Amino acid sequence: MEVGAGKTTLAFEDWFVLRLSRTEDGESSGGAKGIVGGHSIVFHQGPVEFELAHGASYTVTHPQKGIRHFKCMLDGHFPMISFYRPGTSLRFPWITMARVFVADELRSLTRLA
Repeated sequence: MEVGAGKTTLAFEDWFVLRLSRTEDGESSGGAKGIVGGHSIVFHQGPVEFELAHGASYTVTHPQKGIRHFKCMLDGHFPMISFYRPGTSLRFPWITMARVFVADELRSLTRLA
């Protein structure tokens, strides 16, 4: 990989976002691996249906934790998310979405950008 081989000066998180923002031919598209920018996918978790768009930011409201902010990147049809704190540079690691949200959170899903 570029990061491990020292072929980039970017930190892993920045490289990862840049990599998912390029098409297979290396041109930036705002989409994931050849998918045109604005690409979104509808997902299901139990009875809840929700849509996520590549590069978009969202909020969800957890019954105990309150409002949580995250950014979504799609690697093909595979969603990766990173929680962040608005107004700060704090960004948590990219993780897969499996079992991260409870149904009530997904019902409160709001797209920010």
